[in-house]
Amino acid sequence: MMKTMVAAAAVLSVAGLSAMAVADDHDGKGGHRGERMLERLDTNKDGNISLDEAKAGSAERFKHVDKNGDGIITPDEAPRMFDSPDANHDGKVTPDELTAAAEARFKRGDTDGDGVITAAEREAHRAAWKEKHDKDEDQPPPP
Repeated sequence: MMKTMVAAAAVLSVAGLSAMAVADDHDGKGGHRGERMLERLDTNKDGNISLDEAKAGSAERFKHVDKNGDGIITPDEAPRMFDSPDANHDGKVTPDELTAAAEARFKRGDTDGDGVITAAEREAHRAAWKEKHDKDEDQPPPP
């Protein structure tokens, strides 16, 4: 579950990069989470997410989640973040750990390996995720 949250936040922020047009992905704020995530990550506005854009999104997310600004995210700051990015299982997520997790998600989303995640790749990832998790309504789909 946290893998999805980090994916959405970090990368997709490399982020869990998937399709944006699933009706049940409405965020309650007049849009879809995926659309808003794409807008934040796609800084050059080409409709794709590059690895550099994903890494930048991950760094921004880290700053936002690191509430006390000490350069480490603890369970107190983000209790649901510790399923995946805490690579050494020390109860802390560092910027390097979050970036590594974001890069791994990015590579999974960039199915053709061309260095960008396109709308088609996002749609395919999202459809596969939705099919796998269709019965788990508590878990939000990736962006």
